[in-house]
Amino acid sequence: MNEERDREKMTSGKGSNNKEEKALLRKEIDEFESGFPDGVYAVPSQDNRILNTRAFIAYCRENDLVVETVGKDIIEMFMSVRNDVKREGN
Repeated sequence: MNEERDREKMTSGKGSNNKEEKALLRKEIDEFESGFPDGVYAVPSQDNRILNTRAFIAYCRENDLVVETVGKDIIEMFMSVRNDVKREGN
């Protein structure tokens, strides 16, 4: 409920300013990212390979690359195998 009220304030222009909007957005991002302490957002794959998304995005920003156009060779630089993941049937 509070989120709806806050968003309504932000879009209506009442009681909000740029600093408040940025602070609210930063808080929401921080809360979301706290669920991924190592920066890895991954969908399980057959071979337990994961993409370190945080490092990949940082690399793209630092090198002025558009994420959607990055080649497989660059993506491979940020792939790793998780040995601690247990699969069904293993």
